[in-house]
Amino acid sequence: MFYSVGLKLRLVLLLLLATGVTQAAEQVTHGWLDAYTDFVENVVDEQYSNLVDLPASRLNRLCPSWENLNDAQKTTFWSSLVWTLAFYESSFYRNAILREPGNRIDPLTKHRLHSEGLLQLSYGDTKNYRYPFDDISWKQDKNKAIRDYQRSVRFGNKSRTLLDAYSNLNFGLWIISANIERHPHQPVEQAMAHYWSTIKPTGKLFKDFLNSLTDKAPFCF
Repeated sequence: MFYSVGLKLRLVLLLLLATGVTQAAEQVTHGWLDAYTDFVENVVDEQYSNLVDLPASRLNRLCPSWENLNDAQKTTFWSSLVWTLAFYESSFYRNAILREPGNRIDPLTKHRLHSEGLLQLSYGDTKNYRYPFDDISWKQDKNKAIRDYQRSVRFGNKSRTLLDAYSNLNFGLWIISANIERHPHQPVEQAMAHYWSTIKPTGKLFKDFLNSLTDKAPFCF
């Protein structure tokens, strides 16, 4: 499904760009703005009906009250989940960079694999997940990114497209939807854990992750 919705999602993103919701909107280096929440909820509400229409059986741990929620609450759940994910992935630093351990090479950049931005995403995954938008561009970011990598900085050049808060969130939602579609028989946390280890049910951070989500979205519990 996530490939078939590409044209509609492109139109939604273009509309958001035209109304100043994305890169032209306010963003901060560190922290989470209400505008980020609004952006996530707008994109989920307008495009990712698959996230709102999930059966309750896939959300037994993340939102036990799912079947009793209305659509607006389900959309709010997703912004709460993305908020929690960003907290554990980047501590809300939109320019955070992590060089992944080992010698893995990013298939697009041909450099060591890095996870970057609010949701700790990689350039190569625009190719791996067939991301259809041009709001993230290795070609545009290449020189600045290489300088960041060579200096082994923890916080990169904020003008890079991957480190734009809204582009990073948009790409992250695409990956979330993709993994949920790719693994239709798995609980949401397990499906998402194919990309993010912080939400892995057997991981050392999952209990804390779940506690934070409970505080953020108490209507789910």
